[in-house]
Amino acid sequence: MRELLTEWMINLTLVSLLSSLITKLLPGKEYTPYIRVFCGILMILTLLQPMLKLTGLENEIDFHLTEDMYEIEKRQMENKLIRIEEEQKEKLKNQYEEYLEEQLGGMENED
Repeated sequence: MRELLTEWMINLTLVSLLSSLITKLLPGKEYTPYIRVFCGILMILTLLQPMLKLTGLENEIDFHLTEDMYEIEKRQMENKLIRIEEEQKEKLKNQYEEYLEEQLGGMENED
């Protein structure tokens, strides 16, 4: 339990320092509100981390995130496969057309 508390305090400190560093290093101020929202969400998640670990919700959240990432990768692979198949069909079609043109050209030369 003590290690959990120590880890939590270190994470809070790191998130706080990182948030302030990012805010200070931004060249323009137009993105500051967005960075503050992002850092605020990150701080809230860091604050909730011990409660999520103790209730076991952390594992469930990890499972759902992993499942979502798997679905995204699956869709990307399916789309890539479809593009590859379309490219192969196009190449075969072009090769067939070239073959037919050669055959027709050969028939015209015989006449």
